[in-house]
Amino acid sequence: MVVALLVKPVGAYLEGVFERRHNFFDPLLLPTERLIHRLVGIDPKREMDWKRYSLAFGVFGIINVVVLYFALRSQAWFPWFFPNVITTPMTPSCSKYGG
Repeated sequence: MVVALLVKPVGAYLEGVFERRHNFFDPLLLPTERLIHRLVGIDPKREMDWKRYSLAFGVFGIINVVVLYFALRSQAWFPWFFPNVITTPMTPSCSKYGG
């Protein structure tokens, strides 16, 4: 229900962003976007060719796999971890049988 209600306003916002039109959230989001670009080393005026896009896609995927692996392995250290609720113990292979 919430998604259905947000389709129109979020779609209008994204259309404005992709058409590079000024919108209501620019004063809040543009400084954050510029900071992220500066930290990561992105030049927003430069187009990305297919080689650079492929490299970014691959690096992003590898980073996500590593972050997910460590998030799964460190669940027991989180304060919201409830071992009595887990029906399948976590193993290094993420397999029920540990192999």
